[in-house]
Amino acid sequence: MAPKEPRYSYLGPVGTFTWEALGQVSGAEKGEWVSVNNVGEALENVLHDRSEYAMIAIENSIEGGVSATQDALALAPSLRIVGEYLVPVRFVLATKPGTPLDSVTTVAAHAVAYAQCRTWLEKNLPRHSHVPARSNVHAAQSMSDDGLADAAIAPPGITQHADVTVVAENIGDNPTPKRALCWSKMAASLRSEPVRIRPASSQSYPMMLLDVYSKCWNSLPHAVSI
Repeated sequence: MAPKEPRYSYLGPVGTFTWEALGQVSGAEKGEWVSVNNVGEALENVLHDRSEYAMIAIENSIEGGVSATQDALALAPSLRIVGEYLVPVRFVLATKPGTPLDSVTTVAAHAVAYAQCRTWLEKNLPRHSHVPARSNVHAAQSMSDDGLADAAIAPPGITQHADVTVVAENIGDNPTPKRALCWSKMAASLRSEPVRIRPASSQSYPMMLLDVYSKCWNSLPHAVSI
């Protein structure tokens, strides 16, 4: 019997930066990509053998570590980093078709992306309010469904995944706002040295692929920056 292809959990839906990072993983195109709603769900899938790998964001260069990721990892000391992938990050502002920029009063976005676009938003939409979303692609896709927001922060390719109009481009405050890693499930002997994480370059969004190895690796401080 042929071996089963691996499953990869990522923050969905299709079109997110995490989804883009998975496209760089050698052989991932042959596996099953599992869209999840948050980092905790991605890691739980790996811990409970529902996925072999999880691709997650680990650091935001504007506000530091991504707190949701750090909180989730603190409860899963058996995870290990198996890869780092860099994805260029740019943000656009998308609206429902026919909605001009000057009529926008509410903006949907993932909290991390919202922080990365705050300067542009305060300058161009000083009276707007923020509607939190589980991902930026989901924010754009749900505008027509829930009616909670007039616009959404999204990746540049959002028009391929949602019926929206891009009304502003390059709205991010920093071209390299995040770091992410990919993780999985292995034997303890496969990881005895600290994982060394490269600083982000000026043109990339680092993603990390993770797996799980034994409970002998006790805490995230084994991952150190160089």
